[in-house]
Amino acid sequence: MSTFSKVRIPTSPSEIKRLALNLPPTEIFISSEVYKHQAKPSLATFLTIVEIGKIYRFTREITITKEIADWLLANNESNRTKKNSIIKAIKESIASGLWGLNGETVIVSDDGKLNDGQNRLTAISESGKSVTANVAFGYKRETRMTVDSAQAARTSGDLIKMHDVNVPPNFKSVSSLILQYKAKDRFPSNNITPDREKVSDFTIKNVDALRFVMDQIDSTSAKLLMPPTVMGAIFYIIAEKSTQPEVEKFMKSLLTGEYLSSSDPIFILRARLMQENKKKRNEYNEYLELVVRAWNHKKLSTTAKRTAVTGVIPDLIP
Repeated sequence: MSTFSKVRIPTSPSEIKRLALNLPPTEIFISSEVYKHQAKPSLATFLTIVEIGKIYRFTREITITKEIADWLLANNESNRTKKNSIIKAIKESIASGLWGLNGETVIVSDDGKLNDGQNRLTAISESGKSVTANVAFGYKRETRMTVDSAQAARTSGDLIKMHDVNVPPNFKSVSSLILQYKAKDRFPSNNITPDREKVSDFTIKNVDALRFVMDQIDSTSAKLLMPPTVMGAIFYIIAEKSTQPEVEKFMKSLLTGEYLSSSDPIFILRARLMQENKKKRNEYNEYLELVVRAWNHKKLSTTAKRTAVTGVIPDLIP
């Protein structure tokens, strides 16, 4: 005789919770009578099941009502952005009666938060119709960073948002370029994009340094010289080895062209970048080489009649 058979079938949320504290989850949820009780739970019963998920990890087939969907969505802080096109498609499937169990799981964390499933739940909430789905309980909150689906893969921007770090969208593009450079001390010719978790992690850890560089860049002026994200990556790399006031002064002169003599390394650099940018080749290593050579001339107080591209990025003078 199982442990479960020794007790009365629970009929209230409090009894289910009390039972869960003393019995293995298999004994609670395999029972057809208890399962039937939980298959289409009221919100109160569902909340008790969530409490059980704070103790055990398990998955059950549950009919999700609008009330349950709304509660889960309200407990969805710092999750990824909703995908309206996916929500619309799910709502249409629900309305036509085609939506059913498909193996995808709504995931609730062990602290009662929604880890995955917000597009499906939003569709249920907006349609007002109940849908049966597999619901997994008891998973660590941080595992939502790696949860994915074919329709709505998490981007590095989604991952950054989940960490409650508010950054402009172009920060992750700059971070990606910086990571590509750091891998081989130059930008790769094939533009291999780093893993999105690495991009989000780098952005979160270096958000202040990224913000300093990007705050200097006026995109309209920058576009005359090179792509703004490339400029951000290059001057982030320079700022790592220099002082912020030096970087700020150099960038301001480069972007505005103000108070520069024709022999100033920044004036020569600015003219060369405008010339290169018109070719629209976007050779990032050439941009980097030209900027570093001009930076070094400025540091040494030397001048150059022209800035040559040799294919070799010189060592930066701090």
